[in-house]
Amino acid sequence: MAYNADDTVSVTNELGKVTKYSFQTIEGVRRITSIQGEPSANCPNSNSTFTYDSNGLLKTKTDNKGVLTTYTYNARGLEISRTEASGTAQART
Repeated sequence: MAYNADDTVSVTNELGKVTKYSFQTIEGVRRITSIQGEPSANCPNSNSTFTYDSNGLLKTKTDNKGVLTTYTYNARGLEISRTEASGTAQART
């Protein structure tokens, strides 16, 4: 594991493959905003991006295939809706 000057973290696995994690601090908590690397069985979320609302709740996730998942929460911060493949004919809630 390497902590980089650009506030990212790089993890190298036993096969020498590197996965780089980027972060954003929201409400004092560090949240992952992107994972860059070669997807594998142990890290299928590589090349994914994440966005958060002002409360630090996950708002969207785009996976390594470009599929967008959106999340909606109630006033207490509990997830009330999740739409996978948002904006496509394959969208499902």
